[in-house]
Order: sequence, then structure tokens, then C-alpha cells
Amino acid sequence: MPTRHGWERLHAFLSRCGQVHVPHDFVCTALSSIDALVPYDQARAYFLDDDFTVYDEFLMGVSKKITRDYHETYADVDESAYSTTRIAREWSYLFAKGSRPLYEPVIMDWEREPHGTRFYREHLAKQRLRFCMGFCLFDLEGRIRVLCTLDRLERSGRYTASECELMGLANRALDAMYRNFYVQPPIDHVNAIALGTSGLSLTPREVEVSKLMLRGLSAKGIAGALGISTPTVRKHIANMHKKLGVSGQAGLIRKLNSALLSKGV
Repeated sequence: MPTRHGWERLHAFLSRCGQVHVPHDFVCTALSSIDALVPYDQARAYFLDDDFTVYDEFLMGVSKKITRDYHETYADVDESAYSTTRIAREWSYLFAKGSRPLYEPVIMDWEREPHGTRFYREHLAKQRLRFCMGFCLFDLEGRIRVLCTLDRLERSGRYTASECELMGLANRALDAMYRNFYVQPPIDHVNAIALGTSGLSLTPREVEVSKLMLRGLSAKGIAGALGISTPTVRKHIANMHKKLGVSGQAGLIRKLNSALLSKGV
């Protein structure tokens, strides 16, 4: 079990995360604060759609070029063994079967992986990665929505048993809070009115889509809630991108939240 100091650090960490009520910002806060529990050299959070495709990411100490190279090149070589999509699918299967503990962090020791692959030579070796600690956050249906990794480079030591235990406890609590975004809307009727009168020129349907996006629902989840098709939801989202001058979901959510703040909500 964690020491008293460990429990105190865990409590402080979870209290800080609990003050954030937007799914994307919640993940960013957690990842940028978790080094108080488990020190790392760099970290990544990948946000996944219904089909486990990465639609956004949050990086700590990792350049955009490295992750762009990963997504565009190295994730598809060597039989895609290290593709984020493949990892998420395989982990989901193992979690569902119960053959992998849900909240026990997954530790990858890259020294134990094949060194002759292109992925290792051109991607991992250049970064001097040694250990990765992976953990996930889920939606209400048990699908992985966020895949996080805490990375240690060659100069750093391996993750200790106490760090893994703390991470397991933190992951359980983080996941419970994250799932609440799907059942406890952070905006109410007042917020809906604020979005409609915020000057963003949104149609009534776009306001409805925006409300559900701010709850953390995927395009498929929004479609089910509104009784429309997923392509129709994506069309509304694309129209909002154009109207608001943003290029991704994270930017759209920030824009919507800014509009609410400007209305004093």
C-alpha cells in the first residue's frame, strides 16, 4: 500500500483534476500534474474516436513532428505492431475478457522489443526511449476513449512497484471521473441559451450538437442522443469548424467554452 506521503500526493492530485469539468481539459490537467505521483521525461495523451482512430492528442515534452512521423509513417510499418489503433483494440479485447487488469498500468520495456525493426531504428532509438507506462480512460460502454503514456528515456530508471501501485489507484479514480462526463452534463439549459446568444451564429441544431460535444460524447453518441445519423453530426461539426475558423475538435471545444465564459456562464 502507498505510504502516508503517497496517499497525500494522490489526494492532492485527484483534487486538482476534480476541479476541471471539460473532458479534454481534464485529461490535459491530469497528464500535466501526474508527475507528482509518477515522474516522467515526456508524456502523451491520444484521444480516440469510436473506431479507435486518433482525432486529437496532448503532448508533454514530445514534439509534434515526432508524433506526426509516428502516425503517418512508423505506426504502419512492421505489421503495425505499435499502432495506437491496434494497441487500443487489443487492450479493449483483453480488458473485456478480463485477462488484463483494467486499471493496472501497462509497462513497456523497449529493450525487450525487437531492435531490428524500422520502427525501433528510426523512431524509438532516435528518441532514446526506454520505458513507457500506459493507461486508459473509458466511456460508459467500456470503449477506450483516451490512451496515455508516460515515457522515460535511457537516462532514467525503470518504474518501481510503488509507482505502479499509485498509478493504478490514480487510474481507477481518473476513469470514474472521466466516465461521469457522459452522465453528468457540465452545461445546463442556461448554457444552451448562452451558446445560442453568444454571437457564434450557430443554428439550433448546431447548439444541440455543441452541448453534447461539451459533455464529451463522440459523433456516434451525439447521433444516438439526437436521433440523427453520424454523417449528419459530422456535417454539423464541419460547418461549425468553418464558421468559427478552427481546424480540429479541440479548437472547436475551446471556442465554445470561451463563448460560455464570455457570457459569464
